[in-house]
Amino acid sequence: METIIITPTGADAHQLDTTEGTLKALQGTVGGLVQCLPFPIQGVDAWVNEEGKYATWEDAEGNIHEGLPMNMLATAVMDQAGYLFAGDWISGNMVLTTCDEEGNTQPLTNSQLHQAIDLINQSARALNGEG
Repeated sequence: METIIITPTGADAHQLDTTEGTLKALQGTVGGLVQCLPFPIQGVDAWVNEEGKYATWEDAEGNIHEGLPMNMLATAVMDQAGYLFAGDWISGNMVLTTCDEEGNTQPLTNSQLHQAIDLINQSARALNGEG
């Protein structure tokens, strides 16, 4: 399934492996229970870890952390669209998908993919003080 994943270190188009089911793929990508948020592009859904700000996780060195890393880029996209409360943020990965008329999660269309990339790039430039 063609998606965009915005991680704490960047964003990229990604082919999500849904052979074990879409829910499992989304949960695996965000690292836990999923929550669907509106996204500033018509028909695009943003999936995040429902407990990302509070989740306990272990890094490669065995250190325990409280809360997934803050996702500055996803936060900027959502904040610039007015989708976050003051002081709120996105933690961990964000996965962008769409859905059909029955609410089934689907891959992004080419148009949605290009619109999302443009929006993410605008937010990245703003974060870097370029625009």
